Amino acid sequence: MNLESEMVGVVINVKRFGAKGDGVTDDTKAIQSAINSIPNGGRVLIPNGTYIINAETPLTPLSNQTVSLSSNAKLKAKPNPDASYQIINIVEKENVIIEGGFIEGERYEHIGNTGEAGMGISIVRNSKNITIRNTHISKCWADGIYIGGSLPCYNINIYNVTCNDNRRQGLSIINVDRLTVRDSSFTNTAGKLPECGIDIEPEHYSTVKNVILDNIVCTGNRSGLEVFGWANNVRNVRVLNSNMSDNKDFGLSLAFTSEISVRDSKFRGNKNGILMARDNNIVLFSFCQITDSKNAGVNIETVLQTIDDGIGTKNVVFNSCLFKNNSKNAPNLFDGVVIDNTDKRNIIDRITFNQCVFIDDQDIPTQRFGLKVANIPEVSNVLLGHGNYFKGNATDGMSANANNTFAVVVKPIINGNS
Repeated sequence: MNLESEMVGVVINVKRFGAKGDGVTDDTKAIQSAINSIPNGGRVLIPNGTYIINAETPLTPLSNQTVSLSSNAKLKAKPNPDASYQIINIVEKENVIIEGGFIEGERYEHIGNTGEAGMGISIVRNSKNITIRNTHISKCWADGIYIGGSLPCYNINIYNVTCNDNRRQGLSIINVDRLTVRDSSFTNTAGKLPECGIDIEPEHYSTVKNVILDNIVCTGNRSGLEVFGWANNVRNVRVLNSNMSDNKDFGLSLAFTSEISVRDSKFRGNKNGILMARDNNIVLFSFCQITDSKNAGVNIETVLQTIDDGIGTKNVVFNSCLFKNNSKNAPNLFDGVVIDNTDKRNIIDRITFNQCVFIDDQDIPTQRFGLKVANIPEVSNVLLGHGNYFKGNATDGMSANANNTFAVVVKPIINGNS
């Protein structure tokens, strides 16, 4: 079955049902009537204009439908006092496409200041085969896009989407199996914690697995990408060709995760480049650049790891990564990479570096050590493998103790001298 060809057979213009698009009239009922007029599938066309939507009674597409916004069409949420709302709500539906135009919340006109669940697009409860593409979503009271609910969603695709100036998250990922986000940006999220560009944070009852984030930009948020598996319920997340830069806290934060892969990605100008604070297992970074952080480049400085049945932080590998010119705002205080089990809970074990570069090439170096490893029993098996290079850091190249750090295959080069 060619899903798109099946869905475009019937085209309904919302203006046939009385939608005005004048920026004044409440067009919610007219657009929903257009949606309801093709229950067996088709395309709902929203032409150019500004359509006021009462998000307390959101638009609810049906299965096998495409909702197409023209290039200058906008769905604009009417100011409301609700702590929770959705402009578009996809619940237990299959084969839905939302595409084009603009979706805008009412965060600056919101009536009251409580709550944190006003969404641009919400995809929940066993929804399957949903695509959001070529759409700009902004100014929502909470999230640009929310994916979750009490039952998992399956096969969700987000392509060429911009989520900007939302209050809580650009994208929340709570309960899903098979999600692809590609060629999209999540920017300037601020107002209500966590304030992430993308937040992967399942509840205790839910799971997030099999996620691909490809060619993603997260900038201007509190944190770019946060992956937080409270109940060790995050698996198989791949980040490719992405840019997490100029975020106010972390470019990437990982906690309670397994099977995370980050490749060909850049972390530049964040307060801290990458944080792994608690219980992460099987994490691979390849061909990544962590540069110009205000504080640390990579911080594997664990705290509050789980003791009973906790996995600890282990099996973390950096291949062909660059750690350069970090500690910009605090010269000679923070490092390219620091590894320290701060409160000595659980373990840090098997952290490996192969063909990595730890350098500072500024006229006045700021990056203290290229690599700093705590000399405590709870940190073990930090492996310096083949071809690592240290040069120009403010205080020598690295600080590590032979009891917990091993040079494997070749001796690492310190300050350009083998």
